[in-house]
Amino acid sequence: MVGSYNNAERRDAAARAEFKERDKAPSTWIADGFAWARGTDKKGLVIFIHADPLRGRDHDRKVGRPFGRTVKALKQGALTFKKPVLVVHGDFHEYKLDKPFATASGKTIENLTRLEVQGAPEVWATRIDIDPSTESLFRIAPLEPVGGQPPPD
Repeated sequence: MVGSYNNAERRDAAARAEFKERDKAPSTWIADGFAWARGTDKKGLVIFIHADPLRGRDHDRKVGRPFGRTVKALKQGALTFKKPVLVVHGDFHEYKLDKPFATASGKTIENLTRLEVQGAPEVWATRIDIDPSTESLFRIAPLEPVGGQPPPD
């Protein structure tokens, strides 16, 4: 998934055409990943993407447009999988560890966690430990920075 706004540039006909053609792939790939995880009885699933599926251009919250299919696939997959799912992305690179995905009725999808990794100008690593003996499966913590401010608590 390409970053910022999924290349859905309204003022560029070529970009719009490319977006329409490519936009089907991520949701299909995500659905296939969930089917594989269910079929092989995995304890959890990690999905790495570049783009922040919850933000469009200028940090708006136009969830339904540029990444609507992708968000729908993530939600549906997590709801049917019923095990821990971690979505890791960059794009705006502002460290976030949260559960921003919700059902149509507004209920948080508790097994679907989002990690947005930090990026320039303040760069640090994030450690992800996987412990199959725990219900949450993932333990996530930012590590010491390489320049800039210390990671958030």
